[in-house]
Amino acid sequence: MQWLEMQNVEYGTCTVLCGKSRTILMVDCGSVNHRLRGEERDMSRRFSEIAVRYHAMQQRQFLLTHYHRDHMNGFYQIVKNSPDYFDRIFLPAIPEDREGLSPLIDFALFAHVFLPMQTTCAQVNTSCLYAFQRLSHQTGSDRLFVLGQGDSFSFDGVTYDVLWPPRDNADFPDLFASTVRDLNACLANPYLTGRERDFLAFKDEFCHMYTRCCRDLSPQHRAAPDVRERDIRRLDELLSLLDDFAKEMRRSPAAPDILALLTAPSARTSYSEAANAMSLVFHNRRSKQASFDDILMTGDCTPDTLARLSDTLYSDYFIVQAPHHGTASGYSPVLRDLGISHLLLSGGDYPAAGKFAMEYLDFDCIRHCTNTAMCPFFAASSSCCNRVRYCYDRYPHPALSLRCEAAGYSRKNAGCGVYVIDPGGVRGCFCDVPVSRS
Repeated sequence: MQWLEMQNVEYGTCTVLCGKSRTILMVDCGSVNHRLRGEERDMSRRFSEIAVRYHAMQQRQFLLTHYHRDHMNGFYQIVKNSPDYFDRIFLPAIPEDREGLSPLIDFALFAHVFLPMQTTCAQVNTSCLYAFQRLSHQTGSDRLFVLGQGDSFSFDGVTYDVLWPPRDNADFPDLFASTVRDLNACLANPYLTGRERDFLAFKDEFCHMYTRCCRDLSPQHRAAPDVRERDIRRLDELLSLLDDFAKEMRRSPAAPDILALLTAPSARTSYSEAANAMSLVFHNRRSKQASFDDILMTGDCTPDTLARLSDTLYSDYFIVQAPHHGTASGYSPVLRDLGISHLLLSGGDYPAAGKFAMEYLDFDCIRHCTNTAMCPFFAASSSCCNRVRYCYDRYPHPALSLRCEAAGYSRKNAGCGVYVIDPGGVRGCFCDVPVSRS
């Protein structure tokens, strides 16, 4: 990696690793917002600007950490407009639990069939069900790869190891796991119409076929092209069959109980948190000693996930992405024990998200924020916290960050190689610089 660019997409994430020979790896691209704060351009236009920025690159790869719209809806827009834009697309594996079941897919299928399309569950979470079919049709399965714990991939001459999620034997939160069991129990009553058993059989086959497709598309155990196409086609057929069941299932005597489970706030929250807990986490493989290539990307992983991974992490990193946009709910004490030079926080204007974790202010590192909407420090002081920080990567020698050649919207290079990109231009680590519209 030669440099890194964080795209301002409000409450969402789009981080681009830029390599030599005009190559990029875009990690996530999405937002929950419709417009940029204080801007006239809508978010669809913003995603178009991002695509144009990297269009001249010779190789473009994309990695999705998990299926939430603030990480993926911009990606889908780019692929829809230009199916050949990305040479490789890395998707996260959806884990099986210790019983060989896929609770996340199971819940998504119930939401897909029993909930109206405009509900929160359907809008945010069920796209995992048709990701393989949709992308295979648009880009071809040759470009698709599914990553899970133990897998690796290469970019710009560096090998990156996937630390999470596991492909099997995954532990899911008790509340979420019990909700999925209750959903299935609602349709297992022998006194129902009988069609419920047929629905459950097709649903279970879909879950097993989904897991098979995850294996088919893995980089280490990749299936032959005809096998990949066959299994993805069967996955699409099964989803169509389940769609045919939808009207009948919504009239089932069990439907009210299922709706009550799906629409309970605790169930929706536990489902979203379970998806975050299985977010893809990766870092570079060290060949010798610490280097500028040391980067830890965390997606929206939970504190529990980082605690599980603590023994596999390096003691220090040049760049670390703060989990879950840097919000307090995603903060993990594991990060405090790491030596971090530069911390990435991709916050934005979204009331439900909460503020940045105040603990990050005590970290002895430079913080790079896409905007100030979630920052309590900026709200209290109207200035950037980095102005009082010492930067060890300032060129040609360490100094206060305010002396950085890339401070503000200048076109000079930052020693760290980390930049924030927004409609105002390219800036360094200061979030309180005036925006030039010239």
